[in-house]
Amino acid sequence: MGPTPSLQASDHEIVASPADPSGPAPRRGTLDVLVIEGEADQCELIARCLEAPGRENIRIEFVHTVADGLRAVRANKYNCVLVSRTLPDGRGIDLLEELDDELLTTPVIGLASGPGTADPVEYFRAGCTDFFVKQEILDADKLRRGIAQAMARFHRQAMGTVIARRQLGDAVVKSQEGLIALARTDRLMGICNRAVFDDYFSTHHAEALGRQGQYALCMIDVDNFKKYNDHYGHAAGDEVLRTVAMVLASTLRENDFIARYGGEEIVVLLDEIDAENSRSVGERLCRLVQAKALPHQANTPHGCVTVSIGVAVFGADPSETTTDVLLRADQALYQAKAAGRNTVVVAPSDPGAKRLSA
Repeated sequence: MGPTPSLQASDHEIVASPADPSGPAPRRGTLDVLVIEGEADQCELIARCLEAPGRENIRIEFVHTVADGLRAVRANKYNCVLVSRTLPDGRGIDLLEELDDELLTTPVIGLASGPGTADPVEYFRAGCTDFFVKQEILDADKLRRGIAQAMARFHRQAMGTVIARRQLGDAVVKSQEGLIALARTDRLMGICNRAVFDDYFSTHHAEALGRQGQYALCMIDVDNFKKYNDHYGHAAGDEVLRTVAMVLASTLRENDFIARYGGEEIVVLLDEIDAENSRSVGERLCRLVQAKALPHQANTPHGCVTVSIGVAVFGADPSETTTDVLLRADQALYQAKAAGRNTVVVAPSDPGAKRLSA
């Protein structure tokens, strides 16, 4: 157990899990959580829950008043904010209105002191992604899982808005949801960007661990894309990337996730699916892209734009990290390209796989 949060501290007090704050910088994938809570005993309970041994690193910052909460959010970026309904200098959820712009891309969870104060309408109108009743959630597994689920839901909703923005244009862009979409969209492909994927992947992985679920991560690459750009030009290449992204996005389920990973690479996360079915989905995605019949003379023998897909299914080995899953998916993508492209390879469940360049 790290240091107990102190209400007398004038500066924000950091509780790091599992590493000490004075030690080396935390590894990538650490979740930064801000807790705005005025009661010392509640701070201690929350700290114990989030510092308990878990499969993800969590850094916690505690502040205890509305004023300090405003300053913290304006000075830092958090993966998630927990805010108590009542604070010593005002109502916690009222600060959300003042932080409207600053929290557009951050999931916020309201903390209700008891069932009698847990009015869902009040919290959701204030802009909360979810709300928890403290006496029901202050258990290590429940709180960690609740945060992961709330964050995953927030990212899914944002992805839906990204797609809606693509389809409806200015009408959505002018709304608050449209502003969220703008911050989360890859401007070229029109799907979620890498930053959103990184957040979503870490929270979804934690959620899958908590519920002992499974998912498949698909790494997708446009075949011979450099040759396409060399032959047809970069403007045509940009249009191909947009088309491929929309073809892929249009066939996914509501609880699946798609984002641009970098360059011509796209990642798709398929929820609650096994290796056999994920292969079937991957093969369908390959067929849909090929069916667009976008000319690509340098992509022999196909003569049109195609994609290769590497798939890693998580669930068999709970010790795997997100990095392990990414490595396996990337290795499978390399193998799909080596096998002639326009194909799908599902990686074996081997967290020790090495990353190779596709």
